[in-house]
Amino acid sequence: MTAQKLLKYLVAFIGAYHLVIGAGLMFSPVFQRFAVQAYGASFDWGVRDIYYIRIIGSFVVVLGSMALVASRDPLRYWPFVLCYVEFFVLRDISRHLFSQELYEGFAVAPWMNVLTSAVFGAQAVALLALVWFARRERTAISLSASV
Repeated sequence: MTAQKLLKYLVAFIGAYHLVIGAGLMFSPVFQRFAVQAYGASFDWGVRDIYYIRIIGSFVVVLGSMALVASRDPLRYWPFVLCYVEFFVLRDISRHLFSQELYEGFAVAPWMNVLTSAVFGAQAVALLALVWFARRERTAISLSASV
């Protein structure tokens, strides 16, 4: 399988995942609780928390929509793909820069913070590597077609 295809599939997966998660966060308090537990967090729930999580869900839906659009031609829409890299890196930085708030405010265990950071970091590296390899493939194909 080519890097271009892998990139397309990865960006589509990221988009679909974020679209589903975002919709769940927006419309289902039951899903919100599931997602918060899967994230490793725990806190007292109130109406305010449900509302704030709905807002987060709306952002996640937009991120998913952008990735799905970009997945149609990730090299053409490479700025969207690099925005995802930036997003994953910033999430990793935030998780460690503000880790004490994460641990105290949401009861997230340090091992879960590291695990989540590894997942986000791996996605960022995979996207960057696939964009780089896919661009090289496209250039090689263009050069061989012009010969």
